[in-house]
Amino acid sequence: MSVLDLYERLSDLCVNVINADKSPFEAYAEIVKLEKTRKNIGSTLLDVLISVEGECTEATKPNFQKFALLLQNTIIPEDILRCELECFDALKQDVAKQLVRLKTRIYFKQSKFNLLREETEGYAKLITELIEAEQNASENYAELMKNRVLSIIGQFNLDPNRVTDIILECFEHCQKNKKFFINLLKKIQVVKEYLCAILGFKYSFYQGNNKKTPFSLYTLTAALIQNDMINTMKILAYMVPKTEAIKEGHRARMSNALERSSKAETIATAQMPMDARSIEEASGGGGAPTTTISFTTVAQIQENDDARLAEKFTEDYVLATNQKLGLACALLESGNWQQAQTLIDRLPEYYAVQSSARLCRALCKIVENALQPFYSKHWPKSVFADFLKRGDDDDDADEASAAGGGLLPIDSWHDLGKLASVLWYLGPRIAYRATTCVKVLRLLTVYFRGNEKDEKLSRIFTDVVSECILPSLTLAETNVALSEEMWQLVQLFPYTWRYWMYAKWNSETQRHPELNIMRGKIYGRTKYVLKRLSKETVRVMGRQLGKLCHVHPTTVLSYLLSQVQTFDNLIGPVVDGLRFLTSLEFDVLTYCIISQLADPSKQALKSTDATISPWLQALGTLVGSLYRRYPLELNGMLEYVQNQLKMCKSFDMLLLREIIQNMSWVESCTQATRDQLEALSGGEVLRQETSSATVPSFLGGSLARNGAKS
Repeated sequence: MSVLDLYERLSDLCVNVINADKSPFEAYAEIVKLEKTRKNIGSTLLDVLISVEGECTEATKPNFQKFALLLQNTIIPEDILRCELECFDALKQDVAKQLVRLKTRIYFKQSKFNLLREETEGYAKLITELIEAEQNASENYAELMKNRVLSIIGQFNLDPNRVTDIILECFEHCQKNKKFFINLLKKIQVVKEYLCAILGFKYSFYQGNNKKTPFSLYTLTAALIQNDMINTMKILAYMVPKTEAIKEGHRARMSNALERSSKAETIATAQMPMDARSIEEASGGGGAPTTTISFTTVAQIQENDDARLAEKFTEDYVLATNQKLGLACALLESGNWQQAQTLIDRLPEYYAVQSSARLCRALCKIVENALQPFYSKHWPKSVFADFLKRGDDDDDADEASAAGGGLLPIDSWHDLGKLASVLWYLGPRIAYRATTCVKVLRLLTVYFRGNEKDEKLSRIFTDVVSECILPSLTLAETNVALSEEMWQLVQLFPYTWRYWMYAKWNSETQRHPELNIMRGKIYGRTKYVLKRLSKETVRVMGRQLGKLCHVHPTTVLSYLLSQVQTFDNLIGPVVDGLRFLTSLEFDVLTYCIISQLADPSKQALKSTDATISPWLQALGTLVGSLYRRYPLELNGMLEYVQNQLKMCKSFDMLLLREIIQNMSWVESCTQATRDQLEALSGGEVLRQETSSATVPSFLGGSLARNGAKS
């Protein structure tokens, strides 16, 4: 009789008992006969009883219970029946607990490794072998090391799981021998899920309070991801912080940036100790000595105050606590842009690049490696190019490109246009790596100087200039050469486009709080310098103004113009102090002047006597002096005056008069009499006599100059 036939016959017997077709004793007698012909029918009978019990009703349940009582301890043990059948109160709490414990002990209890029989000498030998392997990193050596590791495991009864963990520890501390450890792990054939679990445990260890994740762990994880040994999304499940915590931290960073910018606009030097001040004698020799604070000290005070406010948002602290951001940085440093982009896209906009300058430099390096062949083709070779050697870190970028994780080399202008999608991630932070910024800048200069231009590409490259290249001056350290390089590109645009870029540069602080912080610092230092600007200090303070203009010219020049409109005695020192500006900054100065003139909140006429306002007169005098002394472009200013005349506003003709008078060195003589005009047609002696005796003072200077010229 087969098992199926036995199951069907036992089922028929049980159903007959439930339906009262047979008495429990008759059914029991038949089962006893079956047991003699077929042994061990208890297991099959128990399955039948469990399945049939559900068909019992209140009327038939007593028959089934009598039948089960006859079977206990004869065919089926009583303990098993009480655990499985409801008629024996199997669902009581104590019995259910016993059943759960039994199943847990059978199916889920782990067989722990006996650590007492392990020998520490084995781990010592294992670590020694792995560390010494750094000097023998050939591919065949990985196979040899695999055999040694397996021999050590067998000889010293080592736990294989712990051995894998030690290999990862040695890998973490010997990053230079990456290829060897990767080959060794592949030879050992470690399961991906198991590697991910070990790394997850390591990350979990550093998630407590006051614990900082080492960057070497990020580098280890990035190497395993790059070689497809673990899955990026699975390892992210073990990392902190979570999405909501990251968003909250991003909002806190933005609020902190506003506070830092506001704080930087005011420099408190009153509490400086006297030993930090320098004593200078008053000008003229007769005054008492005065105490001053050097500009370097003031800048250091400002930086110290800013550092205290940004203590919880420093790069080292963020990378040590934000494990997702640290992994993204390590992936970029290894050249794996595709995997890093996946992580960055899961973060708030610009969060990654705002938090870490190191991450920005790594991304800049990837961009630079991609455009280097195209740059070498279109830009003349530098005289220092032969001395520049290829770094070892570039091997990681080549390896990532070969594996499909990096950026492909650029071969055409259209490829450079596609690269703009990567530059949007950086924004003005491309300045953190000056070589990348300069190469992109020079390539764009070559493109706009060319005759053949694609409209779509031109629009993309213009956005790159306004979004990334031009604002990068603010985040770059004072760099006059970069400013001049940038002018070579910006001057190729019409002045209307240039002024639009300057306006965007000045107002683009919401998405890029670093620009706002730097603007606040420059504003505070400009106020400090301008308070000490005079005829005697114009050379020293003028240099400081020039350095500040190299960083954020719109902030410095706008403040200078606002002060000149209030204090006209500053016109001379300000004009002299602007000698250290670059060509780009002079162009920004013209934009700032037009912005001041077009300010709708200012009235050109006084409300009391309807005469020209002092601010407009002072600004006109300044404009005339600037155009006489420095090579400023006239197109924008003349176009502005023309547009004002079209709107029937003639007050700005004052600017045109000042420009003409100062650039031609001929002053107007609107109040001269007929006799004075006739005297001007005489000889040199007559003109001098007339200018000193009868001609008004405002005309005398002009006559004297004209006489000297003749």
